Amino acid sequence: MRLHIVYIVLAGVLVYGNGLSGPLLFDDETSILNNTSIRQLTPLSGPLSPPRDTPVAGRPAVNLTFALNYAIGGLDVTGYHVTNVVVHLLAALVRWYTPAEALAKAHAAGIIHRDL
Repeated sequence: MRLHIVYIVLAGVLVYGNGLSGPLLFDDETSILNNTSIRQLTPLSGPLSPPRDTPVAGRPAVNLTFALNYAIGGLDVTGYHVTNVVVHLLAALVRWYTPAEALAKAHAAGIIHRDL
């Protein structure tokens, strides 16, 4: 099971690694560059209340991660891209692990058999 984790992480790094230093694109101007709610972490109501009429409206967790990125590295694009890659890799690992674990438990309980 651990080898699958290595494969997923390796695939993610190979696919996304070359874009870590790329520029901010598309909605990044309104979501990051012009978003004053990410400039300070306190009070927490600031980053948890993204501006209306922006791509982060109604998405406080996304806005909070932007605020954390800004607090750590300002507008350095690498931090935003690394965070994005980590979030996607974690999602891929959860997406792989959940059915794999369910199938393993079903097999152990005799509900399914390997020869099917």
